[in-house]
Amino acid sequence: MGIKSFFSRKKTLIGNQEMITKAINFIEMEENTSKTEILDFLKKEAMKEVNNNQLETFPKEQEFLELYTLVTTIYKK
Repeated sequence: MGIKSFFSRKKTLIGNQEMITKAINFIEMEENTSKTEILDFLKKEAMKEVNNNQLETFPKEQEFLELYTLVTTIYKK
């Protein structure tokens, strides 16, 4: 999957650039965040996005893990 098609998946957790940005900002602001803390933050933010109609449905656990992997990989670089 190319980068363009990756980000064109609108209204999905992993395709939501705002969620990616929020997650990276959260990691930057909070020192020594655990995986659980980051996942809890992502779930809270995802619920807001569902309520604001920015996500179609509340994501499955696997989607949160994929986003976690993505943002922690980006942040480490």
